[in-house]
Amino acid sequence: MAAAAAAATARDGQTALALRLAKHLAPQPAADDDSAAPGAAATRGRGGNAVFSPAAASLAALALRVSRCVLGDGRGYHTLVGPHLLFGGGVWVDGSRGGLTDAFRGVASESYNSQRVQTVSFTDEPKAAVKMIKESVKKGTNSLIDDIICESDVVGVATDIVLANAVYFKGVWRHSFHPHGTWPGAFFRLDGSHAEVSFMTAFETMRIACFDGFKVLKLPYMPWTLVTCEDEKVRTYETRYSMFVFLPDTRDGITAMVDVVTAAPASLRGILDQMTERTVRVKLPKFEISFNWDDLEVDLCRLGLSVPFSPEEADLRGMCVADNITAEGDKQQRRPMSLSKVAHMAVVKVSEAGSEGGELDSYLRSRPELTPDFVEFIADHPFTFLIQDWSGVIVFVGHVLDPTK
Repeated sequence: MAAAAAAATARDGQTALALRLAKHLAPQPAADDDSAAPGAAATRGRGGNAVFSPAAASLAALALRVSRCVLGDGRGYHTLVGPHLLFGGGVWVDGSRGGLTDAFRGVASESYNSQRVQTVSFTDEPKAAVKMIKESVKKGTNSLIDDIICESDVVGVATDIVLANAVYFKGVWRHSFHPHGTWPGAFFRLDGSHAEVSFMTAFETMRIACFDGFKVLKLPYMPWTLVTCEDEKVRTYETRYSMFVFLPDTRDGITAMVDVVTAAPASLRGILDQMTERTVRVKLPKFEISFNWDDLEVDLCRLGLSVPFSPEEADLRGMCVADNITAEGDKQQRRPMSLSKVAHMAVVKVSEAGSEGGELDSYLRSRPELTPDFVEFIADHPFTFLIQDWSGVIVFVGHVLDPTK
């Protein structure tokens, strides 16, 4: 019982941060008052497509099951059967701190099942350090992501710790869209212009909920199996993911909708709990979003998580050997240690099958004229999505403002 309560608390904490970051990345009107014209271009927020993995981007959520892979490969091997959910990255500490203590390595290994906490030289060999980080990310994502950090991030600054991770997701729909049901059409941007995109279509019984101002549709993925070999013991775990697409009723309604959806974890749960099975006519654009959040530490500071990044306030000493060594005749300890850089990159791809090789089995099974009581879900304007696992952990959150970007 206590373990379940602790897991629920951790999940709600991760969800709360995920919703705050989602609202932070959402497009905002050109003005903060009622004088902003409908459809005015966004000037605050990122102003474009965005996607991130809160399980990987959240420092507070590193202990969650989903993000254990962020720090490294672990002991033994892991085999994924199902969607591509690939993590790459780790934690890198500057070698001037004397190397990592055995105690800290033990915590990283036992608590996070990880060996990917490494010592590099940001001061003397910044190019080699950046290359090592890129190669780690590239290896962890099967060469799909590698450009997550550059030399300018670490050259000419006092760099203690860099946390970098990348996450790639491409799943297989449980009921895939048939490619013969994909048609070109107009997607209307926030600035009033439109782009020609490819829309996937289906007419199916799906879980959906309709609210004042927006709808939310559930698109489940095929379950995946994780086979692990740890300490000569083979274990098999199965989990399930679903994409939830939040579609405002109006073309410029994404900001108001995000305000409602991200109000609190309880609000989100209340929305998803109201989903029921209905016949739905779906029109959803194909898209692939690659979002490099290379200044995540800046946005975390704006949201209130500033202490770990402050050389004056942070004190992460104890991780490294030299932190507790004083110079001869000097009673002062070394300067406090702070987190210097957090880089995060996420890639999500949505297509007819979700991933190559999926069965194509849901092409207009019913005729709309024979099913008068159906809901239209026409995603031809900006929308928000999240990908969640069976336990309620949010794995990805994204805003699609232009599927062609």
